[in-house]
Amino acid sequence: MSPPVGQPPPGNSPSRTANPLGTAAAREKAAPPRQTAAVKGPVTTIEGLGTLDKLHPLQRAFIEEQACQCGYCGNGMVMSAKALLERNPAPTASQIRQALNGHLCRCASHNRIVRAVQRAAKEMRS
Repeated sequence: MSPPVGQPPPGNSPSRTANPLGTAAAREKAAPPRQTAAVKGPVTTIEGLGTLDKLHPLQRAFIEEQACQCGYCGNGMVMSAKALLERNPAPTASQIRQALNGHLCRCASHNRIVRAVQRAAKEMRS
């Protein structure tokens, strides 16, 4: 008989169950540490991007394309897309995918996210 969901197998205490993230060494190999840089100037977070009365074009496009399904990746995707569009106001789909490559979308909404960034880019250029 299998143990209940979330419970260790019989004879294994929680302290003996596997850590899903692995050891520190394994985590470092899987996700190399990001370099840090001194920030010069203001830092914008998702909360400062737009307002309820006037959404940022990226926020509006993500809503219109239904790009955020569960909210797991939305903030990071929007902010990375904003940084991309500041550097490149007319990115290709491939460039968008490359810029957002470090984010994990659990809902598999990647195509909708790319369309949302393209839509926002077009709006921001006009």
